[in-house]
Amino acid sequence: MSKWSISMTTLSALLISTTLLFWRSNMDLAEKCRLVERTRDALTDELNTLIREKDLLSGQIATLKADHADLSSAVDMYLDHTKTMNIEMDGFNRNLHELDLRLVKKDMELRELGGAIKKYESRLTQCDKEISGLKEKLEEAGKKAAGGSGVLELAPIEVPVEGASSLANGSILEVNTAQDFIVIDAGRAQGLKEGDSLMVQRGAELLGRVVLEKVDIDLSTARPLYKSLRDIVRKGDMVVL
Repeated sequence: MSKWSISMTTLSALLISTTLLFWRSNMDLAEKCRLVERTRDALTDELNTLIREKDLLSGQIATLKADHADLSSAVDMYLDHTKTMNIEMDGFNRNLHELDLRLVKKDMELRELGGAIKKYESRLTQCDKEISGLKEKLEEAGKKAAGGSGVLELAPIEVPVEGASSLANGSILEVNTAQDFIVIDAGRAQGLKEGDSLMVQRGAELLGRVVLEKVDIDLSTARPLYKSLRDIVRKGDMVVL
């Protein structure tokens, strides 16, 4: 074999080897390209999924915002309604307090009238007795007059003196506005019991009712029947028992 023949053989082998290597490199590059495409497709699918989830969440957020706006509006309406109801309730309590004061005044007038009626009934009974005694004395005087002249002596007529009101009073010793109660210097010894309703007055002015919660021998605690009375009563006010 000649020198040129060996060189051609070597060159042919080298060319084949290079061709195979290039073909394998192309195969690896094609595989890598396909892998990159698959990865790109997977990422694209994942991105599309995230976009759809984002759109879904955006819709849910918009719905929640609308619900929140509706709820806020409903809460505002409820607060306005509650405020209106509180104002109406305060007015109702004031009217009820005034009505209660009027009823108590009438009750006190009736009690005083009842006391006056008892006095007059007692006076009428006394007058009946005096009339009976006068009749007896007149009869005796008639008998004496028939037998001779005599002196007729009549018993003096007693006129009852009008006194003060028969209603007993107590006084307020302490006012606790923080815990909403008052202390009264009267108790079981004066005939009081838990649950009794008493009228507070200052001079001739009626202030309102209090309800007894705890009653001892000579002391009691009570709470105002209406909250409008809390800031009115003070130490030294009188309580009609």
